Amino acid sequence: SPITHHPSMSLTIALQMDPLASINPHTDTTLLLGEEAARRGYALFHYVPSELSLMEGQPAARARRLTLHPGEEQWYSLEAPE
Repeated sequence: SPITHHPSMSLTIALQMDPLASINPHTDTTLLLGEEAARRGYALFHYVPSELSLMEGQPAARARRLTLHPGEEQWYSLEAPE
């Protein structure tokens, strides 16, 4: 069946990964999941494990908006942390 979402739903995924400069884009499975999520309309964010913490009992991460460019030499771009 087709993938649908309610217009008021925010489609966002944060990917916990190693620094992107150290990732092999041809073999990393988390990256593959991110590419599929982006294809389905999800906004992607990236953070490394050291940026994950608890704030008032809730998980929080200093994440950066991630845009993927599959097949290109510079295969990702990151915005400033949010």
